[in-house]
Amino acid sequence: MAEELGNALHSRYNPSREAERFVDSLQLPPTARFIVVCEPGESYLAPSFRNRCPLARLIAVRLTDTLFLDSDGAWDCVWRPLDNAGLVSFLIDQIPDEYLGLTRFVEWPPAAQKWPEEFARVRNAVRSFLDVQKRVMLTRTAFGPRWLKNAFDNLIAPASFATVIPGSSSIFLSGAGPSLNCHIDVAREAPFRVAVSSALWSLRSQGVKPDLCVATDGGFWARRYFTHMVTDCALCVPQEAAVPLTVLERSTVVPLHYGSALESELYGVLELDSLPARRNGTVSGTAAELALSLTSGTVFASGLDFRSSAAYHHCRPHYSESDSRARSGRLSPEATAFFPRGDGALDIYAHWFESSADRFRPRFNRLIPSGRDLRGMSDSPPEQALERFRSGGTPPTIVAGADAHNLPRGERMRRIRDYLVFLSSRFEELTTHTSGDFRTIEPALSDFMQLADYRGFLEIAPLWGTGRVTSGDSEKIRAYCANMGVVIQGLRDRVVRYGR
Repeated sequence: MAEELGNALHSRYNPSREAERFVDSLQLPPTARFIVVCEPGESYLAPSFRNRCPLARLIAVRLTDTLFLDSDGAWDCVWRPLDNAGLVSFLIDQIPDEYLGLTRFVEWPPAAQKWPEEFARVRNAVRSFLDVQKRVMLTRTAFGPRWLKNAFDNLIAPASFATVIPGSSSIFLSGAGPSLNCHIDVAREAPFRVAVSSALWSLRSQGVKPDLCVATDGGFWARRYFTHMVTDCALCVPQEAAVPLTVLERSTVVPLHYGSALESELYGVLELDSLPARRNGTVSGTAAELALSLTSGTVFASGLDFRSSAAYHHCRPHYSESDSRARSGRLSPEATAFFPRGDGALDIYAHWFESSADRFRPRFNRLIPSGRDLRGMSDSPPEQALERFRSGGTPPTIVAGADAHNLPRGERMRRIRDYLVFLSSRFEELTTHTSGDFRTIEPALSDFMQLADYRGFLEIAPLWGTGRVTSGDSEKIRAYCANMGVVIQGLRDRVVRYGR
């Protein structure tokens, strides 16, 4: 079968020459970093792509699970339909968003004629991937500098740090949807409670104390979630999260780690342990995966509605109510301000949970009423949760780190200042050595560049990566590195202000 298809997809006389002509016709830039080829058949295309774009990582998208296996080794990476990751997730894992402009998607025409329906599905997946990456790029451009400042706040300001030892009991997860108000009595019975920051006000007003509050939003508006944050609830945050300094200074923080090199370096500088987490489009997704990692038991979730109730968007009370009341007036009465309107973001969040359902089964259950139906997700009656809560098991334990993991604030300031001085020296070196390959720059340095000036980074990356930097390119790189020096000086000044 494979041999017959090979004859149908490639020239019978000189398939290598056919592949060369096809690749030449694409007029690919030699600086391309990623080339994704949909169903390249017997892979005659691979050597031609390598000759044309020597810097590129070649990715083959296969349309079957059994054909052309012998030629998969010609590619740097191969996706097949039965892979655990869907094509969109696979592409996100393989192609950093900063290299999207240096990525090319190619279809092998004979295969497109052979499998038109499969190619249509791949095209839709590629469009979805591009939409996701574009949103990520816009977010990083807008919020990168803010996230960088948040990181130093979250490392220096906290009263102390802790970590969590996983347990075996069932636990309760609070989202901020309207159904949370239906399950307050269930929450009171839970041996361990995890809440997203936007649910804090509602839980506190009804006498429920979360054990762990998860906050991931890096925007300035997220600070308002902490109006009712108290010191008997540990705060679980990644470095980029926005938390008021007044809250950090009296809180125990459990650090989250998204896996970037810069995060690793900064945690290493302060000798801090951290919990692994995954950045998602919604704090609920990160909190749900984190909750599953904290126990071998079942996670019962409430407030993950992804739709409004008949009267409200969120559980009550919610910080947004005060905003709505402040905006109400004769032409916009309070009742109208609270009346639910459509929210496209909820559709995106719901789709994320549906696409991730395999990761959540069978230990993750939403409590009934649960709001919007989610394909592949399990719902349970509250009685089942109460029975599990009372059946025993060891709940997760929040423990303070050893002395080395709870350095005094002054020592944390000193170490962070020293690290910023080190960064300054690295950028000074780069201004005099601009002819190297961008890929040889330490990942932590690259991460810092992207946070500090993402748009500038996108312009500089292809210049640095050619290995043939012109004098004009060198000037641009030197100017960019000088700008990084200004950013670092601003951060050093910010760190000094902690001691005042």
